[in-house]
Amino acid sequence: MNQKVNIGVLLWPSIRSIAYLNIFNDLGIAPSEIYWMNNGPIRNLNEVIWESEKYNYAEGFFDASFDIDAFIEDNIISVDKLDTSDVNSVVVQETVKAANVDYILFTGGGILNSETLGLGKQFIHIHPGTLPGFRGSTCFYYSILAEGSLGASAIFMDPNIDVGGVIESVDFNINYPIEADQPLFVDYVLDSFIRAQTLRKVLLSYKANKVLDAQEQPKYEMPAYYVMHPLLRHKSINKMRSMVNYEQPLGINQLS
Repeated sequence: MNQKVNIGVLLWPSIRSIAYLNIFNDLGIAPSEIYWMNNGPIRNLNEVIWESEKYNYAEGFFDASFDIDAFIEDNIISVDKLDTSDVNSVVVQETVKAANVDYILFTGGGILNSETLGLGKQFIHIHPGTLPGFRGSTCFYYSILAEGSLGASAIFMDPNIDVGGVIESVDFNINYPIEADQPLFVDYVLDSFIRAQTLRKVLLSYKANKVLDAQEQPKYEMPAYYVMHPLLRHKSINKMRSMVNYEQPLGINQLS
């Protein structure tokens, strides 16, 4: 059985959540509590598993077929099944307030409001962009298009979007050929992977220190990014393809 840590997980069932729990398991630890929201079946799970088996994502990225129920049972994790899909609902707020942990990992499902964030817990969010330069939505697409770069930042959540203190920040080198029959790779695998690897650094820091510290972000006046238009997403993917160097090891490799 994995070692329990003083961290709860507000679980929005998704590919991202699966990637996060992969990391807990890889490190031999488990969250003390899981607050499982009801948003129905995991979107595109079977399709991602099929694509994963074809391109062996489990080897270079994470295991999309990871069994959450088995992980919970094997590690005797306390689970609250919440009959809501609203991250700011009364039932979520009551559960957070009663949670017996100091930290809660936010896995998605919306934007937490100031009331939910003010319930005495520190919410950890893994943002797919290097902060403060890339704030907002779908930021890894923008960083690829603008700079050919890829990064993620772990922050303590703040009522203002993506401005909380930075716990860890990770940069990655992109050298991965995306084929036409990998339509789910960028949004479901790459996004989840860079976030999960950043979470790995957070959890390793917690294991070593039993506490998490954050650095205040420097002032940054540029506006946050909005959800990227599909045409620009396509340009970003094409840029990734153009950057591939077959003389170097292929993959998404951590730089820092």
